Amino acid sequence: GGSIIEPSEPKTMRASRDGTTRLGTSDEDDMDDLALGENIFELRLLGVDIDRPVVGEDNPATFMTVDFFEHETQATAVHSGLNVTSDHTLQFVVKVDDFFLEYLDTRHLPVELNKSLGLDFATIGVGHVNLRRVLDDAQTGHTAKSPPIHFCDVIGRGGEIIARLRYSAFMRRGIVAAVRAYRQLPAPYPPPGVDAADPIAAAHAAATGAPGA
Repeated sequence: GGSIIEPSEPKTMRASRDGTTRLGTSDEDDMDDLALGENIFELRLLGVDIDRPVVGEDNPATFMTVDFFEHETQATAVHSGLNVTSDHTLQFVVKVDDFFLEYLDTRHLPVELNKSLGLDFATIGVGHVNLRRVLDDAQTGHTAKSPPIHFCDVIGRGGEIIARLRYSAFMRRGIVAAVRAYRQLPAPYPPPGVDAADPIAAAHAAATGAPGA
């Protein structure tokens, strides 16, 4: 649980490396504010299909939160229903170097599904966005103009599948050359395994590569 402020209607939210955020239109493609070597990781949360028998409601009020790389938490707007089309775009300004590419290559990004309870909320599940697909999609010719749609399960506290998330994740500027150079480096040592009692805690630990408690 916790306290929340109602997020704004779906727009493009851009988080800069200095911690500032700004809102734009959903079709914004402004790259002029980027410094040399910077790029934009874009996550489009297209929708979520929630399993009614699991959540026990016909019209739950839900929203999603994302913690990406070195940025502050970002949230979508609150939506009602079991089959939600959110089309919420989150942009994160990043420096594309080997450290960042290794992050994409070895991590999953937790996307939390939260149930709104008035001014409070409860996290009911988490999905794992496979960030390695960002690199794979770039190498197979997909660009920001034609990003593929991917799916992932949202896992509840009991370990059951409670929803299905639709999303696209990609870089606004091409990274093919950088990915090719990175993948010629020695493979990083894999993170240790996680065995936690709480499935959501385990999901977060697995996504961040941190050992379990």
